[in-house]
Amino acid sequence: MNSLVGQTGEVVSVDKRIIVRFSKICFLFFYFVLEKAKKPEPVFKPFDKVLVRDKDDEIWRCNLFSHTNEGIYVCVIHAWEQCIPYEGNEHLVGTTGKPEADDS
Repeated sequence: MNSLVGQTGEVVSVDKRIIVRFSKICFLFFYFVLEKAKKPEPVFKPFDKVLVRDKDDEIWRCNLFSHTNEGIYVCVIHAWEQCIPYEGNEHLVGTTGKPEADDS
């Protein structure tokens, strides 16, 4: 087990007896630190279709991406604090909903 200290891996399954299968190695009642994996920020290209807004209580609007400037998403119309891909999130247009993959 010492060889695994400081290593990272993926939790594959957890069963009712608190056995955690960790990358093909099985530990019983083994303590380790879990961190929530951070989803990588989407990379947009100029003219990508996006949904944008500034705050969580605002509705999502359609726009075309241009570039980023100090953490702000600059689009064809205005600059925004939040930007997500349009594709896969079409149902959010005009709503204040969260993207389904967003666990924050």
